[in-house]
Amino acid sequence: MRYAERPLLIYWELTRACDLACRHCRAEAIPQRDPRELSTEEGFALLERLTAFGDPRPHLVLTGGDPLKRPDLFDLIAEARRLGFLVALTPSGTYALTEAVIDRLKAAGIWMLALSLDGSTATRHDALRGVPGSFARPCGRPAGRRRPGCLSRSTPWCAPRPWRISRPWWSG
Repeated sequence: MRYAERPLLIYWELTRACDLACRHCRAEAIPQRDPRELSTEEGFALLERLTAFGDPRPHLVLTGGDPLKRPDLFDLIAEARRLGFLVALTPSGTYALTEAVIDRLKAAGIWMLALSLDGSTATRHDALRGVPGSFARPCGRPAGRRRPGCLSRSTPWCAPRPWRISRPWWSG
């Protein structure tokens, strides 16, 4: 594959909506969906345009905010799979990620589920995520335990202590 001609990975931030308040959030998440987000139909059109990269298709990573905040998430996954994309998902690891949702994601053909772990202790993780108790989601059940037939990955974020993030490091 010639990477100068097409990407290997495409990250699509489906929404800025998220129940967490991460100090390092690249998406500048907000509690509710932004009305300027692509509609379902616009999302389908985007996916169709991405097929122009040809075969093999780039891997598609659906992220956000929390992609589970999109009511049309499974429709977008189905369309991406129909078009031949290998689809991964990076949810926020909130209470929205239940056993039933994980089963639906697996049935929908999600290739990988990635969860972020932002500290070695609950205190450290929760300080970055901005929500007490958020450490328990990626580390406890259901999201953090291995399941047969599911490829999962944890994504650690490392920062010097103490964390003094006043603005994202990539903003200059």
